[in-house]
Amino acid sequence: MLELADMRIFRAVAETGSFLAASEALHCAQSGVSQRMQRLEKELGTELFSRSRKGVSLTKKGELLLARAVRLLELADETESELRDDSVPSGAIRIGSLQTIAETVLPGILAAYHAKYPDVSLSVMTGNSEALAEAVAGRSADIAFTGEVPLSSDLEAAPFIRESLCLAVSSGESGFRTLPDLTGRTAVVFRKGCSYRKVLERLMEEKGIRPSGFAEMDSTAAIAAAVSAGMGAALLPESSVRRYADEGSMRLLELPKPFCAMQTFMTMRKDLQRTAAIRWLVRILKEHPAWSSH
Repeated sequence: MLELADMRIFRAVAETGSFLAASEALHCAQSGVSQRMQRLEKELGTELFSRSRKGVSLTKKGELLLARAVRLLELADETESELRDDSVPSGAIRIGSLQTIAETVLPGILAAYHAKYPDVSLSVMTGNSEALAEAVAGRSADIAFTGEVPLSSDLEAAPFIRESLCLAVSSGESGFRTLPDLTGRTAVVFRKGCSYRKVLERLMEEKGIRPSGFAEMDSTAAIAAAVSAGMGAALLPESSVRRYADEGSMRLLELPKPFCAMQTFMTMRKDLQRTAAIRWLVRILKEHPAWSSH
């Protein structure tokens, strides 16, 4: 049977790459760490570590166990905190989000949260993934919903929703039927740093598509209006532009794999204080149907 104490030791060894370093981090004897890991391997009937003079690294089975151990320990810590803290969530949560998520998925989630915890003040700022990651790293946002895994080692990211992407074109552009038709036309985009723009740029590079230029906009509504008016085409989440297609002002073209979808992430600082307000928001997020299974 897996024990939480063994999982904490195993995680420490995996993160430090050394039994000695793990024992120092956990303030216990190196011999005890080594013995417990040997016992764990024996109980599971498999090698979890590749051992060398330079230290230890995880085997394939070790990598699998690490992913599960992290989830088990997070759940255990959350459960303990909730049992110890029966206070009503209060205070403030500063949320950063891609504009498309702020317009489609977040409103219902935040409305449900506010109805349950009205004493928590919620604020939402929008921006591109790079700016949002900087806001979280700089502590001007507590949680952010980004289109990329942040590079900073101070941050952690969990898969949020997987967005279906499409190429939106004006319904009046009768000659625009396939992706290559973007060549010689204008690409309507968010400013640099936007995850959707990066997907479009990778797609165009792979397919050899050369637009006549880029028209940069600051909002989804502005991009949608420009596309509907015939300025050009835009790559956006289908959920953001479906209503324009239903109204007849746009047509939505399918994109080839892997460009037809984009994973988004819930990003936080690793050292963020998990207040009752934040813990319950995370729980509501994970219970939402849009949350990625992972």
